[in-house]
Amino acid sequence: MRDTSAKRCYFDILSRIRQPARLVGNEFGAGNGFSGRPDELRVVLAFPDVYEIGISNQAIQILYHLAANVEGVEVERTYLPWVDANKEMRNAGIPLLTLESWVPVTSADILALTLQHELNYTNVLEMLDLAGVPQLASDRRDEHPLVVGGGPAVANFLPMAPFLDAVAVGDGEELFPEMLAELVASKRRGEPRPAALHRLSLIEGVFVPGISATVTRRVLRRLEGAPYPASCLVPLMAGVHDRAWIEVMRGCSRGCRFCQAGMWYRPVRERSPAEITAMASAQLEATGYEELALASLSTSDYSALVVVLSDLAQAHPDTRISLPSLRVDSASMRLAHLTSPTGASVTLAPEAGSQRMRDIINKNVTEAEILAGGEEAFRSGFTTLKLYFMIGLPLEDDADVEAIADLCLRIRDLGRSVLGPKAGRLRLSISVNNFVPKPFTPFQRAAMAQRETLRRRQDLLRSRLRRPGMRLAVHDVDKSYLEAALARGGEEMAAVILEAWQHGARFDSWSEEFQGVAWRQAFEILGTAAEELATRWLQEDTSLPWQVIQGVVADSYLKEEWRRAASGLTTPDCREGECGNCGACLPGVAIDLAGTSPQPEALLGQMTGADPDVLEHSRAIPAEPGMLRSPGVPRSAPARPQVPAATGGRYLLTFAVRDKARFIGHLDKLEVFRRAVRRAGGCLALSGGLRPKPLLSFALPLAVGMESREELCEFELAASPPGDFGERLAQTLPTGIEVLSLEGYEIARRAAARVRAAEYEVEVECARGDDVTVLLTFALERFMAATEVPRQEERRGRTRVVDVRALIEDLVWECEESGIHRFSFRIAVTPAGSARPEWIVEALERLAGIRLNISRITRTRVVLT
Repeated sequence: MRDTSAKRCYFDILSRIRQPARLVGNEFGAGNGFSGRPDELRVVLAFPDVYEIGISNQAIQILYHLAANVEGVEVERTYLPWVDANKEMRNAGIPLLTLESWVPVTSADILALTLQHELNYTNVLEMLDLAGVPQLASDRRDEHPLVVGGGPAVANFLPMAPFLDAVAVGDGEELFPEMLAELVASKRRGEPRPAALHRLSLIEGVFVPGISATVTRRVLRRLEGAPYPASCLVPLMAGVHDRAWIEVMRGCSRGCRFCQAGMWYRPVRERSPAEITAMASAQLEATGYEELALASLSTSDYSALVVVLSDLAQAHPDTRISLPSLRVDSASMRLAHLTSPTGASVTLAPEAGSQRMRDIINKNVTEAEILAGGEEAFRSGFTTLKLYFMIGLPLEDDADVEAIADLCLRIRDLGRSVLGPKAGRLRLSISVNNFVPKPFTPFQRAAMAQRETLRRRQDLLRSRLRRPGMRLAVHDVDKSYLEAALARGGEEMAAVILEAWQHGARFDSWSEEFQGVAWRQAFEILGTAAEELATRWLQEDTSLPWQVIQGVVADSYLKEEWRRAASGLTTPDCREGECGNCGACLPGVAIDLAGTSPQPEALLGQMTGADPDVLEHSRAIPAEPGMLRSPGVPRSAPARPQVPAATGGRYLLTFAVRDKARFIGHLDKLEVFRRAVRRAGGCLALSGGLRPKPLLSFALPLAVGMESREELCEFELAASPPGDFGERLAQTLPTGIEVLSLEGYEIARRAAARVRAAEYEVEVECARGDDVTVLLTFALERFMAATEVPRQEERRGRTRVVDVRALIEDLVWECEESGIHRFSFRIAVTPAGSARPEWIVEALERLAGIRLNISRITRTRVVLT
């Protein structure tokens, strides 16, 4: 969007929507975007949901950095604008834009979409339509980008196949760069669209509709040494997972029979402790995050967890380590407390209430272990437990659902007993999902429970668990049926998805946006309903659409697992017992462990004892993982004042806010500055109390969308910063935030307590003419002569009256030849509050009797006493 008028129009849209930071880009670690060179392959990575979900998706971050390292490739990103922004863009005729350079997505050669789950399929169509790309692949021509799909939901990509030119199936670390290299060669040879697609069809792991008959899932042989960005993209607003992130292992061999991810990502492949520690250090140093997640499908199963936790405790003692996926046992709860001692909540996922059902789903956990885990959580200081269950499972009856309520009540009583005087703080957050059969699981052919059964069992739980301190959330039955119908559908589902989108379906995973009527109308095309398809058993001799994918767990294994489930037999983890012959291990692809997994109690003992031999072993391994460079280019900055090189202390940073940076909200901007200080080598001091906070604050919050020539940030460091801290800080802040000065701050009162006023310039547009000049002159004279100018403000359900006149000083007006009128004034900041600059314009508008359209508001100075 290099056209000035179009850019101005987009700025206007950002000024009118909620959370505009979703659409501005400009994050730390982002690349420079498309250069415009005709021989470069332009790639846009698209996430079909809102920014805060997409920016937390690590696969997108990895692919972004992978693409940046392929010769001849330039890469940008895009996310689906939320409903308000979507509507504004359509009304203004602005298509879907890339985040880095604000250019139309249609300028790309490749649009690479991730399919995260079935309920964002209509979001894919919304993105294509907003971008101006034909939704059906058969309607696209050479001038349109190739639309490539990948991600977890390609375990059955058939429902989306008519909308995709190609599908990448499996791990992307090797597959994606191979695809891009072939397309670079194709573009430079000037090959037409069919030739480029033929090239892709020859790559293992790529399915091209209309060319390919089958596809073999691409599997990364070893996670150790796999490419990974040295610095991830650091968002300018909070993501759903706002932390650094290291994948310690891929795959799971526990064998839960409902879990698609556990089957799809087999076999288990682990990174070494040395690689994880080195990657973690690089991520934390480059991003400024205070928290690091060691992520996998089951992190407590990582065989060298004790080594990693010990190494990280030594290397980063102030970093909070998050273990987002833990077993349901007491040792795991103690690990959770040791790594997150200030947390108030912890999660347990028993999945089923009765031992009979836990054996059927192969959960391999007993009630005694669940209760021991709960007890340990309470003894460790956690007062909130999040419990996850499922109902409607195959072979389930009402007694099994009653057992969920019984178990929850036993956990509540146990918590009250352990917490004693703190029992009033006890909270159980109980989430109950409806079982949805998914491809490549032992339950893939099973039927969902009938509607009346699911609703009766939900009501049963509601009646039993309607108690103080207990909150029950159940999943919508219609959405579960829709998810199942799409998950097990074939290409015929494409017509349903398209029809539902045409009837208004999008953001289906968001409760407030789900359009059940649109989907019911769409399924009528097939003469059926989502509920009918979801509650249908698929017989053993029925051909399944997803069987075009090879190289996953064998169908014979899945059938045998179903028979064992029906008999109530469990299957042990193949890392601990004999091989289950699931078929996931192939020549050159097998279970790859980093160490020998200790028993839970032994693991905890090593954690608390800090075994010297373990630590010595970890230090002996060379810490040189193969990491990728960040595509971000360090920005040059003018010379800045050096920080006084004494000790840690208080500092006052003066900065300006311009351009895209003005759309960062106040709380998000605080976090941006905290991370920038840490990236620049500063160590922020912390407040006291149970949950200490970094000592960094702004003198006066700046409204979203407002530029500023001079803002003040006060912070305190716990130790002496590097000598070039000022220059480093200037370079690590986002473009649009300019450091003006950095000085020691020795005044006892905080800067925020010294704010007396703020000065503003407001530019307005209105009709030209002598009458306007006369009217505005009259309005200014009346305003300044008034004893009061009252204005009502609604805030948090309360109404207050503000005397705007009493807060205004030095109101000056000037007019440019272009017809722009500029008002300059000072607004007092008092203990009772202040006024918005827009209110002054509103008052002048009423007094003059003419329309004044605000085009720009700039805060020019924060005035201290």
